[in-house]
Amino acid sequence: MFTLEAIKTIKNSGTVAPSSKFLVKKMTNPIDDNDNVVIVEFGTGNGVITEGILDKITAKSQLLS
Repeated sequence: MFTLEAIKTIKNSGTVAPSSKFLVKKMTNPIDDNDNVVIVEFGTGNGVITEGILDKITAKSQLLS
């Protein structure tokens, strides 16, 4: 389903496959869950990486997507 929708909207989505759990782990690994951080995420897509970020940050941190 994701791939078919991505192909239909390739000019807007820029992807043909969802982000893998491996990619999410690699992208969020540098985030220290004890820090008060501000993270800016561009191109939030379907939210898989956003969810990974939210799982790592503290309540005092901010995520701007």
